[in-house]
Amino acid sequence: MTAILIRGLTGRLFMKTVAMHEACARFSELIEMVREGEEVTITRHGVPAAKIVPIEGPVPRDKKSVQKAIEEMRKFGKGRSLRGLSIKKMIEEGRM
Repeated sequence: MTAILIRGLTGRLFMKTVAMHEACARFSELIEMVREGEEVTITRHGVPAAKIVPIEGPVPRDKKSVQKAIEEMRKFGKGRSLRGLSIKKMIEEGRM
């Protein structure tokens, strides 16, 4: 994997940089690294384009948290449209 490794004062690896095409090819591996606490920066033509970072703490899965998340998604979706596209069409095009 072509990468730039950056070490902190303690010597611990804390960030990895990979090119976009390599990130696509090794996505599962990168996710495992992130799950272990590392941050991964994805570059496009040498310019940082995205960063994958671990989520903070466990994702709550109790009924109240799930209902709250669903309500927030519904609020977000109000007044938005797919501009004539169907979800099936978007999936076929690789957008989702």
